[in-house]
Amino acid sequence: MGTREIFSTIFNALEISKDFLDGSLSLMGNTVLLRDLKSWRSSAPVGRVERLLYFRCMEEKFGALSHSIGVEKGLRSLGVEVVSISLNSPFKLDGVLKSIRFDYLLRKNLRRVMEYVGDIDLVYQRITPYSLFGVFLAKELEVPLVSEYHGSRWISTRLYKGKSIPFEFISRRIERVNLESSSLISTVSSVLKRDLISFGINSEKIIVNRNCVDLDLFNPDVSPLIQKESGKIRIGFSGIFSKWYGLRTLLRALFPIRREYHGKVDFLLLGDGPLFDSVKKRVSGMREFLLPGWVDLPEVPRYLISCDILVSPNEPIGELRGSPVKIPEYMALGKAVVASRTGDIPEIIGDSGVLFTPGDYVDLRDKISYLIENEEERRKLGKRAWKRVRKNYTWEKYAERLMESIKKIGGGSGKE
Repeated sequence: MGTREIFSTIFNALEISKDFLDGSLSLMGNTVLLRDLKSWRSSAPVGRVERLLYFRCMEEKFGALSHSIGVEKGLRSLGVEVVSISLNSPFKLDGVLKSIRFDYLLRKNLRRVMEYVGDIDLVYQRITPYSLFGVFLAKELEVPLVSEYHGSRWISTRLYKGKSIPFEFISRRIERVNLESSSLISTVSSVLKRDLISFGINSEKIIVNRNCVDLDLFNPDVSPLIQKESGKIRIGFSGIFSKWYGLRTLLRALFPIRREYHGKVDFLLLGDGPLFDSVKKRVSGMREFLLPGWVDLPEVPRYLISCDILVSPNEPIGELRGSPVKIPEYMALGKAVVASRTGDIPEIIGDSGVLFTPGDYVDLRDKISYLIENEEERRKLGKRAWKRVRKNYTWEKYAERLMESIKKIGGGSGKE
């Protein structure tokens, strides 16, 4: 091992030790905070919210990033000034215990944070494991707290990995304080609302506000980045390459379609994830398959617009708890959508798409084949999808529903 490698190893070890120390200090600090904050309850917002902090103690990518960008854009469209803090913000610090360390460093640098935030009417946070900073800051600033709940990490980890998350007992207590302290909780699905009610959270302070789409990025008029052979029908997917996103089921459905419609179809699989290499290997030598990898969000619609049929083959354990961002994105492109019949997806799509049984590749194959054979049906579904998403699933609509709910719990119609 050379001198450079030795110093690199020492440096990385020191960084990991610092992360672990900061994470341990944060957990000890949050254990103390639990006692101080467990009886604190947010007051209801009074009047119109003009300026708020949007806080996420996490590094954002994929759907989470689309969500936060969309929420900020929607709020600003209503004239709300948004101050944003997340691991993608100027306060970002990388580390192996990222969210735990970030929570600690924010409290450690509270004066800087409060100067950055300034005068606000509300703390609006995304609840994340191990973080109490949103509750702590709302109490310090004496402002109301409204929270987004996207599911419990300890539940999803047990379901999909069969194990507990680190420090699960503390994480669950922290989550409980966040939920009980909030004057309003916004979830992205009715399944998550049922989860919260089963936890004993008052249903009157829970709203369902599903994920939406940015129509400036996703619309039928975007220009394509890739072309398609004349007369060919393209089936597309975008998202994380994993079992739970249905990649294996999708491939099992697409292979017989490739054989049956040889020379008439091709396939665009856009994204990355744990199964990317194995998928790439399985389709090696098949010219019909296009795998560009992961691309930046503004480029996603410019790839997908070349497709005729878009697929969302979610394959959850039990019901889908989330609200896939890709569904309204697909719909906004004016394309025929085929999606799993699970969670809130049927309600999101309505009569503007085709549903199949999750994990049933034969059903998925048949639904895609039906649309390949029926150009007029594809056109009708695409037009309905575009109309439905404009009416219900823009980030401006999301922000309107959120602010209307905040106004109702506050009992007021606006500032004097």
